Amino acid sequence: MKHIKTFESFVGSINEATDHGDMTEAMGGGDDKAFVQFFDNAKPGDTFMYAPNGVELDYVNEKDIDKKDLKVKNLMGSRGARPIKCTVLKTGTVSLYGGSMEYEGEEENVIFFSMDDKKGKAFVLTRMFE
Repeated sequence: MKHIKTFESFVGSINEATDHGDMTEAMGGGDDKAFVQFFDNAKPGDTFMYAPNGVELDYVNEKDIDKKDLKVKNLMGSRGARPIKCTVLKTGTVSLYGGSMEYEGEEENVIFFSMDDKKGKAFVLTRMFE
């Protein structure tokens, strides 16, 4: 029984969420290296802060993130916004249609994330830098 508890705690430690800090500059194109590191290491449950200052945000309904083909909508992030806590919901590859980038069914590596003040929406972050 002791072995099982030890194994369970080991698995739990692997799955612990990471707080990536404020990703506003990286997501806005100001720090390519930080963005790539975040994109490559993000996993469900991780958190980060993001201030969507006057940018178009692509999103899908949160209940749809397990679909492979997604119609993306967009909305304008508020100007002068303070950083909002965001949580990574899922990572993977999906086909996107529409949105601010006018996707036409391209398969994209994405991170779906939620924002604390925007319930029911899963925001779509694609790899902007290599």
